[in-house]
Amino acid sequence: MSWLRSSLSLTLSLSLALPSLAIAGPPPPPPGSKAGADQPPDPDTISAEEKLKWAKKLFGEATAAHDSEDFYNSVVKFEQAYRFAPDKHIFAYNIGQDAWELRDCARVKQYLEQFLIKETAKEDLRKKAQELLAKADGNAECVTGNTAPQPEPPPKVVVDGGDGPDLSRGGGDGENGGGEEPTPRKRGASGLLIGGVILSVVGVGAAGAGIGTMFAAKSKAQAATDAADVGATTNFPQGSYDDAVQGDVKSAKTLNVVAPILIGVGGAMLVGGIVMIVIDRGNKSKHRGFYAGQKPVQLGGLGAAPLPGGGAAGSLVLRF
Repeated sequence: MSWLRSSLSLTLSLSLALPSLAIAGPPPPPPGSKAGADQPPDPDTISAEEKLKWAKKLFGEATAAHDSEDFYNSVVKFEQAYRFAPDKHIFAYNIGQDAWELRDCARVKQYLEQFLIKETAKEDLRKKAQELLAKADGNAECVTGNTAPQPEPPPKVVVDGGDGPDLSRGGGDGENGGGEEPTPRKRGASGLLIGGVILSVVGVGAAGAGIGTMFAAKSKAQAATDAADVGATTNFPQGSYDDAVQGDVKSAKTLNVVAPILIGVGGAMLVGGIVMIVIDRGNKSKHRGFYAGQKPVQLGGLGAAPLPGGGAAGSLVLRF
C-alpha cells in the first residue's frame, strides 16, 4: 500500500504543476494592438510559390495595420513578409518608415540603411529614407515602442495581378506632426566659472607684477647705497652721487609703495576668482543656478519593442 500512496502523490504533484508551466510564453503585445492568430510557416520549409503567396498575404495584413495606424503590427507583418520575399527591398523601407512612427530608431537605422544599399532605382524613396535617418540620428524622441498621434496616413497600395505583389507602396513622408524639436539643454560654461577664471588669471598677473616691482625697488635702492658708501682707504664715496643716483632713490621709494599695492590687489583678485570657481563647481554638483536643468542621468522613455516572430520586449532610454 505504501508504493500505491507514493504513486498517487507523485501523480497529483505533476497534475498541479502542469497548469503553471502551460502559462509561460512570449510577452503580450502593447495594449490596443491586434495580434494575428495565423502564424506564418518557416520560409525555408515551403516552395517558392508558397513563399510568394505568404508575402502577398502578410503584405496585405501589414498595409491594413498601417492604414489603421497600428504601427506595432505593421512593423511585425512587414518584417515577416520580408523574410518570404527578401529580394523586395521596399519592405525594408516600409519597416523603417513605420518604425519611425513608433520612434523605434534602432529599426529605422537598420532597415533604411539596408534599403539605401540594396535599392538604387527609387530616388524619391531613397530621398525620404535619408530624411528619416537624419531625423532619427540623435533624436531625443527615440524611445522604442513609444507611439504618438499621426497625420494623414500614406496612400494605400494596390497589389497587382502579375507574378508578384506590387510592393512599391512607400507613400507618406513618415512624419508624425510632432511639432518643433525639443529645446536642447544648456551647454558650455557658466558666467560664474568664466568670471572666476578671468579674475584668477588677472590676480596672478597683478601679484607677479607686484613682486617684480618689489625686486626692482630693491635693486635701485642698492645702487644708490653703493654710490653713497665711502672707501676704506680714501674715505670718499665710491661712486658719483649725481642726479641719476637721486633719481634711483626716488624711484625706489615709489616702487616700494606700488609693490605692496599690486601684491595685495592681485592676491585679493586671485582669492576671489578661486572662490567663484569653487561656488560654480558646487552649483554644478547640486544642479543649481546655471546647471539647474542639467541632470546627469534622465529617463528618456519606457516602452515595448515588437519582435520579428511576434510578441514584444521591454526597453528604456536613459539620457545623459
